[in-house]
Amino acid sequence: MATPGVYARTSPPLRYSANRISPYVRAAQNEPVRGKAEESVLMKTDPTAVRALTVIWLLLVALTLMTFTVGEMQLTGPAAVSFVLAMTLLKSQLVASWFMGLRRAPILFRAIMTGYLVVVTAFIIIAYLVGLE
Repeated sequence: MATPGVYARTSPPLRYSANRISPYVRAAQNEPVRGKAEESVLMKTDPTAVRALTVIWLLLVALTLMTFTVGEMQLTGPAAVSFVLAMTLLKSQLVASWFMGLRRAPILFRAIMTGYLVVVTAFIIIAYLVGLE
């Protein structure tokens, strides 16, 4: 016969005091948050930041519509391809900077992302030029 408790291992009950709950959980539960965490956790929305993100988003929509229009007009040639690639590179940079938060990241991370975007664009240009021959 098995000894009781061998298979059903019990641990002491978890005790959560009000001080040990994460400030993020408190904010989600609409409980008061005190201390240093108060400023970083509470949703204090800066109206200028919201406006800036809205403007960037509208710019992305406009650039997408411009690129779509070039495709629908069935424009061909190096000028059209260069325009579409430039718009794509610009949109990628805007998304990385504003929506991925890289505009406040260290310069190394921004350089890596920008370098990646430039390399991918260069490979697309090379593939296009090789395809023309």
